[in-house]
Amino acid sequence: MLTQQYFLNYSINKNSSASLSFFDTQSNTFSFIDTDGSYLNIMEAGKTNNADLSGFEAQYQFSNDKLDLMVGYTKTDKETYDYLGIEFAEPYLLAFLTFDGQFAAANGLLSILQSGRGAFSSSNVYGDNFPIQQLRSLFASTLQNNPFNTIPVPLPDGSIYNLPVDVSPYIQPKVQTESQDSSSFYVDATYHLTDDLSFTVGYRDSSNDTAVVFDAKECNRPLVTGTCQDAVLQQKNSHKDEGEPLLKLSSVYNYSDSLSFYITSSEGRISPYVSYTGVTPAETIESQDLGFNYVDSKLFLSGAIFSYDFSNYTVAQLNYNTGFTSYSVMETATIDGYEFYGNYVIFDSVKIFGSYGYQNAKLGQNTIDDKDFDYAGNTWRLAPESNYSIGISLDRGMANYILAYTYQDDVYFEESNDLDTYQEGYGLLNLNVNVAISENVSTSIYFKNIMDEEFLIDGGNVGGDVLGLPTYVAGPPLMLGVSLSARF
Repeated sequence: MLTQQYFLNYSINKNSSASLSFFDTQSNTFSFIDTDGSYLNIMEAGKTNNADLSGFEAQYQFSNDKLDLMVGYTKTDKETYDYLGIEFAEPYLLAFLTFDGQFAAANGLLSILQSGRGAFSSSNVYGDNFPIQQLRSLFASTLQNNPFNTIPVPLPDGSIYNLPVDVSPYIQPKVQTESQDSSSFYVDATYHLTDDLSFTVGYRDSSNDTAVVFDAKECNRPLVTGTCQDAVLQQKNSHKDEGEPLLKLSSVYNYSDSLSFYITSSEGRISPYVSYTGVTPAETIESQDLGFNYVDSKLFLSGAIFSYDFSNYTVAQLNYNTGFTSYSVMETATIDGYEFYGNYVIFDSVKIFGSYGYQNAKLGQNTIDDKDFDYAGNTWRLAPESNYSIGISLDRGMANYILAYTYQDDVYFEESNDLDTYQEGYGLLNLNVNVAISENVSTSIYFKNIMDEEFLIDGGNVGGDVLGLPTYVAGPPLMLGVSLSARF
């Protein structure tokens, strides 16, 4: 990544100034993607991304005893180039289709060719006594160890002809380019009614002009079907989003030198997502926060209650008829809750700290087009109802010791709230030891998950919707690490 930035500032008088900044950032990345969502080598891809983001920001600032004012304008231009090289291992696909059909027939299930998802798809429902996990394990090990290079074709005389299959890698490049011009005008003004009471008003208006071009290139050879996986085509789409005015209102009241209260109401907006196939509606957020801060020589304490109301929130939804994922746009979705944090200095070298948070994160009942929605009222993904942490920080000579325990309540990894995507609450105990070897050199020793708790950090039906091999991401076990840092 290469970033260049230039900044100019001019002081108009003792109360006001103007600034102008220019920036340009270029990045180049490469990533490997297991696109079939399982450990089977059916489909893989290499992705190259080149991006260039440039623009400028002009700003005016004014400040006196009563008023703090900031007015600004930003302009950005973004150009991206994405190259996706799909590599398709056809023998593995043939093996999957064959064994999926055999297992389906032997166990009275529907194969992927009959239902659109595999016989052991995690979306299927089985009886309590059905040995699904044992069959999945046998299915997976058989498939992994028996890649095919022929297709068994039955002949009229009852014999089988093994049709040879080209086992060389199938490759089809796909290129997507995107250009986006964005601009934003904003104003932020704070008026100090008294030394202890202030009011803030914010305003922002943005616009985007986006164009996307998708180009599926010719494949290096046809599949057994005689065609490329995707038709050779070029598809374009563009969209101009004029945006809408967004407001922010807040107030701060200093009750005493130690205690202050604040209240905030604000509007947010995520611009429409533009792809070569369509445009999602803009997502809007209305938020309210009411909180306090307390600070003295030994104690810091903060707390807040909050509410977020979302409109046009996009949810990934499994289509049980096809076994594939589609997207629904919710009319509403909400998050409400409260949170507290505090620390207390017992001695100059000893400090205790802790936090607690609660949230009720629910999807709404209807989509924006009033279609049926299976996930209505479900909990957001990765949204624990409660979480807390407690810890102690101890200074001894040149060393600082921090021992902390964090707990997270139950979560779902998907908005479907299926049991396969459920993680029970768990807690982790961590220890960090930071030692200042000298003024410029320090080392850190850390112990993570000291109790070796087993847990998942993500999971779901990445490979399970169709193939029947659900994907789970395990959290790290007990880990010990050492780092050394130097300042020159």
